Amino acid sequence: MKIDSITVLQLDIPIKEAYELSFGTVESFQTFLVLVRSGERLGIGETTPLYGYNWEDSQSVQQYLMQTAPGLIGSDTEEALSSLMENRGNNYFAATSLCTAVEFLDVNLFRNISDTVVPLVGIVSGSDTESILKSIKKQIRQGFRCVKVKVGGSSDVEKDLLKIRQISTRFPELPLRIDANKGYSLEEARYFVDGIQEYSVEEFEQPFPVDAWDDMEVLYENRGRINIMLDESIDTREELAEAISRKCCNYVKFKLMKHSSVKYMLELIEMAGAAQLKIIIGNGVAGDIGCYHELLIQAECGAVLAGEMNGFLKQNQSILELPLEFRDGGVRIHGAGNIRVNRSVVDQYLVKKEIFS
Repeated sequence: MKIDSITVLQLDIPIKEAYELSFGTVESFQTFLVLVRSGERLGIGETTPLYGYNWEDSQSVQQYLMQTAPGLIGSDTEEALSSLMENRGNNYFAATSLCTAVEFLDVNLFRNISDTVVPLVGIVSGSDTESILKSIKKQIRQGFRCVKVKVGGSSDVEKDLLKIRQISTRFPELPLRIDANKGYSLEEARYFVDGIQEYSVEEFEQPFPVDAWDDMEVLYENRGRINIMLDESIDTREELAEAISRKCCNYVKFKLMKHSSVKYMLELIEMAGAAQLKIIIGNGVAGDIGCYHELLIQAECGAVLAGEMNGFLKQNQSILELPLEFRDGGVRIHGAGNIRVNRSVVDQYLVKKEIFS
């Protein structure tokens, strides 16, 4: 197949409420959609940059797409995908929109998936105890059986521990995923891990900056009963190999926007599984298309832990003609390739449009 045209849509998608992370607050999704056409086939890719998670922001993503997309016109799709992966550098998020759009031109991608339910982790919001507990009660009513809590943003470990204590006291049987988003020092992380030993914690995620391998080893050796997960530290096969070699975690988070390619992400998941690492999939800051792609990946690889591809639930409204079917804490997938964007909604949120042909 040859690439006939590429359309880049830059969107500003409102979300229901601000999403607080240790490195900043998300007020809306600055999403890029890429539509790649080959004959009658159309592949759609997405990226939603999150500055602070890595270095990429809307400006860098736009610059990458404007420079890269024109050179793909007329290219064979397999050659284009290979070139994108070989030359993406550290433009992981930006490359994802092009790579996945090209990959989803293949009508055989995920063709065997049908009528599958993918469970999701709940989204906890609120900055004070009352609002956090109210949010969790809402998540439980919606059918979520596990929720994710953010810590590490206040530089106050005691405050973070108090939050976990209050949640666990009110909901003692509810499993928690706790994410520090690189917000702790080694001393703070060890103190925090010591303080959560008695609670129902599924895993503690990414306490340190991405290259703090030595600190990860020390923390893992002193983790007690707490599982430790890496997210931001692992983008590539080489980084996953480093984590496996150092034995500094027993859970790994995979996100399509880190790995750029569906096929590459599936290879990494297989590599982690062979090393007996537990796997969690999903991006909480992604729109409908990105979440849909990750839902397909989870259904394909059979990961049994609740996915974190819940970003679509944060949007004020779906940009799809038929929104993802969320019910009782999960999403039902009827098959691959059966989604279309709602042009009228996309036009509401459109910031910029470029067409290359």
